[in-house]
Amino acid sequence: MNQEQSNKSSKELIVALGSADGMIRHESRQALVHKGEKAVDDLIRVFKENVGPLHFEAAKALSQIGSPKAVQTFIEALEDEEFIVRWVAAEGLCAIGVEVINPLLNILKHHSDTILLREGIHHVFYDFVSRKLV
Repeated sequence: MNQEQSNKSSKELIVALGSADGMIRHESRQALVHKGEKAVDDLIRVFKENVGPLHFEAAKALSQIGSPKAVQTFIEALEDEEFIVRWVAAEGLCAIGVEVINPLLNILKHHSDTILLREGIHHVFYDFVSRKLV
């Protein structure tokens, strides 16, 4: 991450997440991750309001931050039409840790009919078991 990127506001960095230039997207995402919790609300909003690369980049930044504020967003994203977004959402839940178990069990209790949701939850629980967190 360069100094110029780290001095930009979250809103400027989020605009840059939509760039056609992959390096600009990468540097902007890293700068947002560096901002941490301060960028989470804006990233959640952008994730929910957009599709395509901006949707994915916001999901990836949120996943790397690992904020508990993103739990519901990640759970909803487990049913995203794009496989890579579902994967990143599951990884984000893994990064947050075992505090996501109860929300995942609750959503599974009420919406176990969707295969995408079950696959995503399996991904998270398998990760927790393999890391001996549960």
